[in-house]
Formats: sequence, structure tokens, C-alpha cells
Amino acid sequence: MKMSGGPKQFGVDAERVPKMLERIGKLGLDFQGFHIFSGSQNCAPKRSRKRRKKPSACVELARHAPSPVRLLNIGGGSASPTSR
Repeated sequence: MKMSGGPKQFGVDAERVPKMLERIGKLGLDFQGFHIFSGSQNCAPKRSRKRRKKPSACVELARHAPSPVRLLNIGGGSASPTSR
């Protein structure tokens, strides 16, 4: 199952995040940061290179944050040796 690269059952599309961050600020909620899930059991080198671009996407989204980004989790995506 492919879980990155568009709308799926988890998370929010990046295009929606700026408005969501604006709303979080207006509501006075405690914004902490981002969790980026880039897939799981990924053994493909091209996809691994794509995953390394995720921090720059967070930097761009952080410009819209109502407060400083304190947490950044870019988890998942790497395959374990036994999963190949």
C-alpha cells in the first residue's frame, strides 16, 4: 500500500496546512510542530532521496505557524533488513 504522495487515510495535505495553522493561532491552541509520515518499508533509493526533501517542506510550512516549531518528527519510511 502506498501512503505518501497525495490524499490518503492519514494526515492532512500540505496545501491545507497554512489555513489550519492560521486557525490554530486564532483559536489560541498550543501549536507544537509537525509530524511528517513518508511511508513505510521503503527500500527504493529514489523514494529515499525524495524523503530527504521533507525538512525543506517543514521550513516552508513553519512560516505560517502561529508560534515557533518546537517538535519535528519525520518518522517512518525506512525498511528494516528483515522486511526485504
